Amino acid sequence: MSDEAKPLQESTTWFNSAGLLPGLILTGILCAAAFALASIPGLKLAGPLGLALLIGVVWRNTAGVPTIAAAGIRFSAKTLLRLGIVLLGVRLDFGLLYSSGFRVLALDLLIVAAGLVAISALGRLFRLPRDLSLLLAVGSSICGASAIAAAAPITGAKEKDVSQAVGIISVLGFLAVLGYTFVAPLVGMSQVDFGVMVGATMQEVGHVLAAGAAGGQAALDAATIAKLTRVALLAPVLILVSAVLSRRAGNEGQAVTTRAPLVPG
Repeated sequence: MSDEAKPLQESTTWFNSAGLLPGLILTGILCAAAFALASIPGLKLAGPLGLALLIGVVWRNTAGVPTIAAAGIRFSAKTLLRLGIVLLGVRLDFGLLYSSGFRVLALDLLIVAAGLVAISALGRLFRLPRDLSLLLAVGSSICGASAIAAAAPITGAKEKDVSQAVGIISVLGFLAVLGYTFVAPLVGMSQVDFGVMVGATMQEVGHVLAAGAAGGQAALDAATIAKLTRVALLAPVLILVSAVLSRRAGNEGQAVTTRAPLVPG
């Protein structure tokens, strides 16, 4: 195929069987199943988002992901999910944003700082590779896999460490969705407080939306605000991490130079 024809083929990929359509159909069917199950009294507590996440995990670990559907699933997990988050922002309660904005920002700053310090310290305690510990700290404190992917070039982490960090974050996030979903009616918190707790402590945006929805509409709004505030802290944290690593590298280089034996001239 000529170089001139490649852009045309790529622009129309989604029309053929190897494009996005099979994956979009599969995710659409699974989403429809989640909404149908959410209407059942016993499962209504989990909500359609939580059920969709659970169905997806079960499907992946039983039937697997068909190769033909992989592109459409990736498109749904990235582009469509981000579009959904944008549309969710359009309908947020801005009165809630105004009334709780400073409190949420202060809480998120505390969570991010504590997460970076505590998880890095735990990594050293359990003798994890430095890069893996740092990726887990950034991913857990801010926005999961997205933060890990953004931090990887700065830390110079190996692909193995990146994959392990993403896997750990994904498993913990899924368990947190199940936990928050089933404890929501039991904790005795207001919807707003529950939502803030969810948004301030969970990693992935998708997981936050699933768990927040279990607490009600106000909880979902508060969770979204708290989570997006944490996401906004990613850039400052990456700048800080880069500065710390650069300074540490400089100190290590200076120490090596100081200890180097003098060679007679």
